[in-house]
Amino acid sequence: MDGMTVLVRFALYLDLMLVFGLPLFQLHALRQPERSSPLGKKFVVLTASAAAIGLALSAVSMLLMTKAMTGAADIGSIEQHMFEMMLTDTSFGMAWCLRMGMLLVVIITALLSNVWPTVSAVLMSAAGGAALATLSWAGHGAMDEGVRGHVHLIADIIHLLAAGGWIGALAAFILMLVLRYGNAPADVSLLSRTLNGFALMGTLIVGSLVITGALNYWLIVGPTITGLFSSP
Repeated sequence: MDGMTVLVRFALYLDLMLVFGLPLFQLHALRQPERSSPLGKKFVVLTASAAAIGLALSAVSMLLMTKAMTGAADIGSIEQHMFEMMLTDTSFGMAWCLRMGMLLVVIITALLSNVWPTVSAVLMSAAGGAALATLSWAGHGAMDEGVRGHVHLIADIIHLLAAGGWIGALAAFILMLVLRYGNAPADVSLLSRTLNGFALMGTLIVGSLVITGALNYWLIVGPTITGLFSSP
């Protein structure tokens, strides 16, 4: 895997985690009136912006993956039928189509957030989660078949969603700190309440990451510690 592919994939993972994690944070940390506040609107704008960036990164990812799988000398030499084959004949292509559709849903839903802030947060989080989950079909989660393959894929999806919840919360807390103007009691109270409220969610997230991370290690490397030092 070349450096550009690694960079694009890393950016796509991080971006889609924000698309899922930011509206999820709104749902479990903010009260209903706060979702339509200036802070809530900032979350919506950031989520929609991340979804738009995700569309662009996904397009680049498709170009790079098609080049790699078809053995094309460069992107310019990729023919139309190669894209059609990728989209219709591979699980990566079908997952890519679903991802693009879900990201469009996020952007469209963001436009309705002023009218239905809570419903919009639910839809954006669900669509963002679906978009993030599609990345499992581009990684080790799709390497196995049968029951083992299903277990691996589900573990990968849970791992991604847990990471997305964590990254989204970190981004939300950073945004809340940046938007603070002095030490206004309302700002301090909101930070205190949401940080305390995240304790349970954070525990669930870390537990999910540890369990699914260990399971993925076992499925990819096997029941051996030597793999920690002998494999990428």
